[in-house]
Amino acid sequence: MNHPPILRGCTLALFVGFLAMPSAAEDAPTVLNVDVDNYVVYPGPARQDSLRNFFFNIILADVTAINDVPAKGVLVLRSHSLQLTPTPAPGAAIADVEEQVYCTFSWEFRDADGNPMGSIFGLGLIGGDPAPGAPAEADSGNVAIVGGTGVFTGVRGLIYGAGIENVRVAPAAEDPAKRRTNKGGHGRFILELYPMPQPDAALVVLHTDNTPVTRDRPAQRGEELILEAKGVDRSRSRGGAVKLDVLVNEKPVPSMTLPVEPGAPVRMRFRVAGDASAGSMTIQTSHAWIKGPKTQVPVR
Repeated sequence: MNHPPILRGCTLALFVGFLAMPSAAEDAPTVLNVDVDNYVVYPGPARQDSLRNFFFNIILADVTAINDVPAKGVLVLRSHSLQLTPTPAPGAAIADVEEQVYCTFSWEFRDADGNPMGSIFGLGLIGGDPAPGAPAEADSGNVAIVGGTGVFTGVRGLIYGAGIENVRVAPAAEDPAKRRTNKGGHGRFILELYPMPQPDAALVVLHTDNTPVTRDRPAQRGEELILEAKGVDRSRSRGGAVKLDVLVNEKPVPSMTLPVEPGAPVRMRFRVAGDASAGSMTIQTSHAWIKGPKTQVPVR
């Protein structure tokens, strides 16, 4: 059906306005700056015709750090050549957009000690401009995160490239067991994560006698406190091996996990800084870089 121009314009304006409406539950994403090394391209079978398009490659790379903290893991990336362009040469694919490849991303992350954290999976297009709203340092990426496992179960988000240098294409006969010996490229990907909500999560800050921190009995500079995290799911890290961190005013502080009965809230012991400012401080948890709920407590 052909709608009149005015109706088409109103429909488009309504659609764009709907997309622009902020969500009341919308929060800033958790950002993972993932550094990789030994980034090597393993070409798939070559086409036997003159088009030289629609072939695929397998790319492997080692995760070396997340947000500048040492980490382990692997990136497995499968790319399918498309060569999308409005002005194609013979063999390229005509389209209204400029994109080179369709990709599937599979990340598996471990902490620096090798404890499994979980996986993140994404799919999308690479080779054109970054998606609208991309961070300034992104140079490519139109890739959606569609899910995860472990501590990343239910996650959604976006993946951007932020510069991969010295990419190496392996010869057909190269043994992938020699990938680290033969070296490869290095660089960074930016992952913006929107975790699955935990609506029952809540924090309670206690003195060491298990009474709550209140205005009548505030926290003291240098005092040890107990943070009780209710509804925070650590079960998806194998054996609860991924540590739950305590953040004070957005910065991690030394903490110790206290023993609890199965099914009881997680309890963490931490100390208020001796030079903390009087007034209030924000307490928050972080689990595999994903921040949890916040609470404010008074400090004297």
